[in-house]
Amino acid sequence: MKITQVDKNFISKKINNRGRVVPVPSKFVTLFGVKYDKNVGFYRIPLRVVKTISSNIGWLNNMPAGGRIAFKTNSSFLKIHVSYPNIAFMPHMPLTGLCGFTLLEIINHREFHKTTFRPDNPNVHSFVGSVQLSNNHKIHEYILYFPLYNQASSLNLEIAKGSKIIKSNPYKSTKPILYYGSSITQGGCASRPDNSYEALIGKKFNVDHINLGFSGNAFGELEIADYLARIDCSIFVLDYDHNAKTAEDLNNTHERLFKIFRRKHPKTPVIILSAPNYHNNPKYYEERKKIVKNTYQQAIKRGDKNVYFIDGSKIYPPNMRESCSVDGAHPNDLGFYYFYKCINKVIKDNKLLSD
Repeated sequence: MKITQVDKNFISKKINNRGRVVPVPSKFVTLFGVKYDKNVGFYRIPLRVVKTISSNIGWLNNMPAGGRIAFKTNSSFLKIHVSYPNIAFMPHMPLTGLCGFTLLEIINHREFHKTTFRPDNPNVHSFVGSVQLSNNHKIHEYILYFPLYNQASSLNLEIAKGSKIIKSNPYKSTKPILYYGSSITQGGCASRPDNSYEALIGKKFNVDHINLGFSGNAFGELEIADYLARIDCSIFVLDYDHNAKTAEDLNNTHERLFKIFRRKHPKTPVIILSAPNYHNNPKYYEERKKIVKNTYQQAIKRGDKNVYFIDGSKIYPPNMRESCSVDGAHPNDLGFYYFYKCINKVIKDNKLLSD
């Protein structure tokens, strides 16, 4: 017996109407946080850069990490047709975040959840999700978040025949926020793509973001440092304490990466984080935290007035720490909310962005 036989509320809603298919990308939608190549599908950093780093980064690069498309339509329904080369299943992360898409309606510059499209099981290579939209024939604005992990090799929208669809840009003209880091940065293990801390900050300040989190493979290589320095952003969030193989590796790369970025962007605010799972092994993480904090302290000594440090050991409130992750390391939605709160406080207290 399946749960859907017992509780009908868990059945994915299906719409049988056939409509007009709109490919993604196309002139009808705006793409954020990801690019597209017909040979590889959606990706995050240029393929020529990936080739200089590692095959692991090459594989992770095709995971969209919460990239988005924005559009306006007066369609009464929306379907999405998704194809995957495969689903990289993780037992401790919901399919809704791992390979699902989240649709939100934008009203007065705020995002409101409409539905989360997801496959019914991890053993599929494609699925069709559908949702009923407004029947008032007026144009409504939407944003569709891509999965945090699994690659989508193709995506098509389907709308009611005779309805309109036009591209939109829901964000302020502010430059995007740039994030570089580990699996936490990529979004593991949020339940929905729009529940990562990057998405929550984007919603709060109505600003675009670029998520360059690479699960288990954020090592601060020279090639990635040089690429990050070429990105024009409003804020740079540096969060890869977790992935450096040893404290020595972290020490050899962390301040170097910061300096490479700072040479190209002398005034861009940089927010530096240490690992949140400090209490799992205080001795181990204390050594690494000192290295991360040293990057911040040395910058301050040089007169840098646009660098900020967040002590990862203080991200989760002590009385809530045990409820903030799925495995002692990767945040659940509550954990990501506390990440958001800490970063939001730095942004607001220092007026790095306007509401």
